[in-house]
Amino acid sequence: MVLADGRRIEADAVVVGIGARPATDWLAGSGIELAEDRSVVTDERLRTSLPDVYAVGDCASFPSARYGERLLVHHWDNALQGPRTVAANIVLGPEEGPVYDPVPYFWSEQFGRFVQYAGHHAAADELLWRGDPDSAAWTVCWLRSGVLVACSRWDGPAIWPRAAS
Repeated sequence: MVLADGRRIEADAVVVGIGARPATDWLAGSGIELAEDRSVVTDERLRTSLPDVYAVGDCASFPSARYGERLLVHHWDNALQGPRTVAANIVLGPEEGPVYDPVPYFWSEQFGRFVQYAGHHAAADELLWRGDPDSAAWTVCWLRSGVLVACSRWDGPAIWPRAAS
């Protein structure tokens, strides 16, 4: 693999994460605050900077007390769970309604392999391997100050309940 600065890194396999960017240009001048990554800035209950306006899905970033940073999650489950939080906050009132702070996860089948990931490992300070990555099934765990913050499993039992369904 050749990096942008010309350095070469030998690798048997390379995983490329393309990513996505929220299409929020149409909100310019609306009064809704956008983050540097172009996501709609929400509070812990998914409220935007405008009164009575909420944002959900992969255009909305939210503060995660669990991970100590603002998260922008590009996953269909984020679009499914966010509206439940918004509806509860509208019905119960934003001071009594629930806080939105899910554990991000995904699962996929890629080239005949079942890949799972749960958590957010950006601030992890320790990496633990379980099994051999050259074998059929293995796991990698990320810890922060000795606490598990993320896990990825390849070709093994589900690490996240929804992945089993």
